[in-house]
Amino acid sequence: MAQAVAAPPDGSDAGEVIRWYRQHHNLTQQEAADLLNTTQSWVSKVEKGKLVPGLAELR
Repeated sequence: MAQAVAAPPDGSDAGEVIRWYRQHHNLTQQEAADLLNTTQSWVSKVEKGKLVPGLAELR
């Protein structure tokens, strides 16, 4: 039986979206940070909701 793939978050929480994408593609926080040209610390803070990036950062 095939495993159901959860739909991505609706986009209202950047941390949820980044975590979903990262896990869906089997990426570590460091690998995601490299793709986003940022730091692992930034990815961690956004995923935990300790940092809410502005629109300019998300673009």
